[in-house]
Amino acid sequence: MEIHSYGETAANLRELLIPFLAQLNFAEAPRSAQASPAYLASEFRRADGDRVFVLGGPNCLLVGYFSRRHPQSAPALSPGDRARRFAAQLKDFLASLPTTRPRSRDTLWSWKSWCRP
Repeated sequence: MEIHSYGETAANLRELLIPFLAQLNFAEAPRSAQASPAYLASEFRRADGDRVFVLGGPNCLLVGYFSRRHPQSAPALSPGDRARRFAAQLKDFLASLPTTRPRSRDTLWSWKSWCRP
């Protein structure tokens, strides 16, 4: 999913998502050094192995949810269902923010197409 906001940096948008991700039991992995303050990359992990990756550019974030199959004990929801549920929860969270709020749109996880105006 792409999240666009005009006037906020990618870092500010990421900080906006941290409490939302914490409610879903995701913890941020240690941040690595960045080559540019205008761009960022973050990873959030959950104990069940699911991950959320956030790539940021000027006024934009690309959020990707990656879920794992659990071979020993199948969870109630399949990986695809967990990803769809996460996307719906993220859209609801963004819709609950006061106006003017960041806008989201579904997109493929690809370095070729992310964060186009």
